[in-house]
Amino acid sequence: MDFKKIKTLSPLEVRIIDESRKEFEQRGYFKASVDLIAERTGIGKATVYRHFGKKATLFLFTIMYIMVNWEKEYDKIKEIEDFDAAIEAYITAGLRFNQKHCDFMKSVSAEENFLTIKNELQKNMDIKVMYAHIIDSRQRMIEIISQILDKGKTQKRISPDIRTDLSAELIFMTFNQYFRASCEIADMKKMLGQKVEFTMEEGLTELKKLILRGLGVEKTLGEN
Repeated sequence: MDFKKIKTLSPLEVRIIDESRKEFEQRGYFKASVDLIAERTGIGKATVYRHFGKKATLFLFTIMYIMVNWEKEYDKIKEIEDFDAAIEAYITAGLRFNQKHCDFMKSVSAEENFLTIKNELQKNMDIKVMYAHIIDSRQRMIEIISQILDKGKTQKRISPDIRTDLSAELIFMTFNQYFRASCEIADMKKMLGQKVEFTMEEGLTELKKLILRGLGVEKTLGEN
């Protein structure tokens, strides 16, 4: 299966992937039904297989399609010249994306047999193709942070001794882990009947302050 077609999907293929995202999110990989995906798309199961080959391939395409759209959100930020506005836009885009796809990622990665999913995918195809796509996409998003930090240096908004390449990588990992943990911990506490002390947005506001203080920014956007 040629994963390069991920950026040139037909309208029907996008509909199939959208329904598969919902199905994988609700039922996990193993319980997800290709029959239901086909039915909700208004086509036969054979059509799904004709376009995507196997359930494993459809699953990988679904993940990669989510990644492509994530990247599109961040691409818009490249044109923002002001450091404060750019960093705010980056964080907002991350929040928006995670609010939309948090349940999908959580549903799949939280399955007890997640390693079995990985093994099945490896049996069905070269999973390295997907890994390469994810790493490339991740690197492009890190480069956007690096560009934002370079603007911060030029505009004298961050410390001149900051290593923008390394800092960009650390910021990306910090936000990525925060979003994942925020989803998982909130769900655990709700299940136990415990109070969730703050929303994802509130936590993100404080995390942003910590990161910007570390970069040497005295005041964040919106502060007096």
